[in-house]
Amino acid sequence: MTRSAVIRMFQAGRPRCVPRHRSALRWGEEKNMGHCEIARKASQHIYGWLRRQPRLKEESITDWLLDQISTQTNQIAYYLFDRHEEATMSGADWDWWVLFGPACFKLRIQAKRARENHDHYKDIARSNQMGLQIELLINSSTRSNFYPMYAFYGHGCGRERCTREAQDSGVFVTSALEVYRAIVSVPRRTVPREALLSLCIPFHCLFCCPLVRDRRDHGFQRLFTHYFGYPGQPGENEPNLMPTDSESPGYERQTPRLILSLLESREGENAQGMIREYQSMFPESNGLVITRHNTD
Repeated sequence: MTRSAVIRMFQAGRPRCVPRHRSALRWGEEKNMGHCEIARKASQHIYGWLRRQPRLKEESITDWLLDQISTQTNQIAYYLFDRHEEATMSGADWDWWVLFGPACFKLRIQAKRARENHDHYKDIARSNQMGLQIELLINSSTRSNFYPMYAFYGHGCGRERCTREAQDSGVFVTSALEVYRAIVSVPRRTVPREALLSLCIPFHCLFCCPLVRDRRDHGFQRLFTHYFGYPGQPGENEPNLMPTDSESPGYERQTPRLILSLLESREGENAQGMIREYQSMFPESNGLVITRHNTD
């Protein structure tokens, strides 16, 4: 879906949507899955979970999602930090490092629910004494060269930017700058679930899309350029997502040794010391996921 179509959708109001109803595959039925299938099946599980428990909070979903995908393979590690600084410092729930050989791509992600019959404007334009949460997310990402993203938990209905992979998905992702442009930097309007998810692609596209799988270390740049205009020049009064010391937001030519060690250690006393070191390097972080990319 093009950006002009998205803007027309916001201007026209809520589009009609009929959710699909199919039984989700049971989590954990298959072993030795690659990252693509792990992410896909986790998203399908959340789809069914939300149908059964529509009042689920995003914190519960995030904890389950990250813990479960990290237990399916030794190529994904998850570390949960204290969350008391989230709203005031980074505007994010967790950092995600995806390793491609010696290089890596860094994501900083904020999770939200995408609910039926709900205006999401206040959820996106949430603020505290430090300012707008979405601006905290973008600005903290820029300072540490992360690519800022949103993860939305909800049911898609064919309005997403990649509809081929959206069926039975319960998790969707998008660029925080896209959300800022479509919702925050324009006059106040109602933001229904369908218009919100029209900015998104399914979560598992991060691992399943040929744009990522076929290009290795620059795959995320290709994926985000294709769907979100990565990163794009900031408009008037928009946060700038272009750190001067990086080739592109989120990309690092060399993965720090600390990140490699955390992926290998996963648990134990050594990991605790390294977690404290990570928090001293990135004090705005509230959780950490590390994934060694594969082309399963």
